[in-house]
Amino acid sequence: MLNENLQALFKSIEYSDSSIFNIILCDSKITADEIKNSLTNFLTPQRHFIDVFNSRILSKKALFKEFEKLIYTKEYEKNTLIWLDLSFLHKSKLYELEQIFTALNRFRNTIMNFHLPIVLLIPQALKIDFRNIAPDFYSVKSVLATVETKYHYTPEKESELKDKLLKSEHEWSELHNEYIKEKAKANTDSSWNLMLKSSNLGNYYFRHSDINKAHKYYKEMYKIAQNIQTKRPDSLEAKRDVSVSLNKLADIYLPKGEVQKALANYTESLKIRRNIQ
Repeated sequence: MLNENLQALFKSIEYSDSSIFNIILCDSKITADEIKNSLTNFLTPQRHFIDVFNSRILSKKALFKEFEKLIYTKEYEKNTLIWLDLSFLHKSKLYELEQIFTALNRFRNTIMNFHLPIVLLIPQALKIDFRNIAPDFYSVKSVLATVETKYHYTPEKESELKDKLLKSEHEWSELHNEYIKEKAKANTDSSWNLMLKSSNLGNYYFRHSDINKAHKYYKEMYKIAQNIQTKRPDSLEAKRDVSVSLNKLADIYLPKGEVQKALANYTESLKIRRNIQ
């Protein structure tokens, strides 16, 4: 059964022959493919879908290539619908998101000139980012409706989600307790074990897209690795640990949009690796 707002949006698309953006916010419990199938079954007669961003490659270059194909296609079927699926985007890749959303904002007027209805799908978690980076999409003339899809749990799916949550909480608890134990010991500024625990916690937060906390523990890892190397300048293992920590920090700087810092860290990490091989 369709969400009432989603059903109303589908009806507006069915009768639309102008370039009005229909924005759908997909939560993590319903896929864009399911929405597309529902829309396909709803529309009469069935509209022809043009998938603008179906490569699912997260780059501005890929986006430009997709739009270039669209722009230079001069003729469209009467019932054509532009389907722009960005539901695969993730908040952890903030730098790439900014590039893509900015490019979309620039393309808005070009797309409007096609005089075709457009459906744009973005993750619900990125609603604020999208509104801030691509404000033109939220102008009165371009947005017909924003629909937040609702997911109906089944007991099986609810149990599965609870199991995943408990497993994640258990993993964090173990990692955090191990870190606290090492932190309580003396001379932690040169403790290889604490460096390892910091790395593990940083990895956990990075996997769960908490970039700031991951950054905190990776910085601690790097500081300890530097202290160990100062005390053991001839140790290849100590140099390798500095290289690894630099690489992890670079991985953090990229989604934060700090490209020059990321490049500097990657370069320094590679230089160290080459010297110890």
